Amino acid sequence: MNTKKHEHQHGSSHEHKHPKSGWKPHRDWRVWMVAAMLVAMAIYVLTLEESLIPFGGGPAEPPVPAAPAPAP
Repeated sequence: MNTKKHEHQHGSSHEHKHPKSGWKPHRDWRVWMVAAMLVAMAIYVLTLEESLIPFGGGPAEPPVPAAPAPAP
């Protein structure tokens, strides 16, 4: 005889309530990941011609001398 009645409110019990302030992009990790990738790509593009040559720089082989001029 002891039966409990369960009241179900359709819709309101399954709703997710969001804060009134809304979405805060500076707290979302995906925004920081996209920003980091954009910064990395910008650094890569801007420093493409400034790459370092290992072991002190300079050419690895001596320059090849020019061919002598043909005789007339």
